Amino acid sequence: MDNELEEIRNQVNEQIARANTDKISLVKATRNLVAIIDEQFSTQVSAYRWYGQISASNHVYAVADVRGTRVSLQRFVLSLHKSDCSLEEIKHVSFKNKLSLDCRLENLEYRLGRQAVMRNRRPKRNTSSQYKGVIKTKRGDGSICWRGQIKWKLGTMSLGSFDDEKWAATVYD
Repeated sequence: MDNELEEIRNQVNEQIARANTDKISLVKATRNLVAIIDEQFSTQVSAYRWYGQISASNHVYAVADVRGTRVSLQRFVLSLHKSDCSLEEIKHVSFKNKLSLDCRLENLEYRLGRQAVMRNRRPKRNTSSQYKGVIKTKRGDGSICWRGQIKWKLGTMSLGSFDDEKWAATVYD
């Protein structure tokens, strides 16, 4: 996790270097993390102590206790911007550049339901295909093919071998 935190710090520093320093403010959080916000929210955000929190899926967020409730920085900033919405109404906030410590309005996307969750999910690891249910294999003659398969607790059902990875994913769907 230390390597991932260091990578996030580097990404934040890159964003800071590219940004107009007159329009941003930096928010210090625990774990030696820094988040970026728009300057216009600096006063309200600095009223709270911010913590670097690592979620179960290893996403890193800045959070604070606001009026007795644990709130993420992106939700807090969006609630300050959208004065017609309460903090409780703002549920799913996504990041255009997928950097969760870049909480500038230009980077925040307010999405409904599962849209934000699916956008922020991490890709599959240790797999040969970018699609669910598709694996890269070799045929008997050594040529590469893509196999569609469905797995469940009783076993695996093969859907066939295909020359095209996308077609194998379509068959899986």
